Amino acid sequence: MINKQKETGKKIKIARATADLSQEDLGLKLNYDRQVIMRMEAGTRKIGIEEIKRIAEATGTPIEFFLEEEPEIKVATNHSEDILDLRGLTESRKEFMRKLKEEFQKENAK
Repeated sequence: MINKQKETGKKIKIARATADLSQEDLGLKLNYDRQVIMRMEAGTRKIGIEEIKRIAEATGTPIEFFLEEEPEIKVATNHSEDILDLRGLTESRKEFMRKLKEEFQKENAK
């Protein structure tokens, strides 16, 4: 259970950063103190499905991102250049996926 909370917390942090929101900004959108967002992201606060729905809406993130075990992002390497397969997605989804990829890269670089 704790691992699931930590995984969800990491996804909240990524979604928030992808939406270019601070913890305080997200807190304001959800009517929470910044400390609540901090605990969510740290995985020390239990988060219900209704809260996940609200976070998804506030960050413009598809709810599936929070519910899937591993987000589906297909990246191919071609001459040391990452290529993200975005065929068939709307322009707003493409932009979200690009930002999401950048946030994953930042997280993995730490």
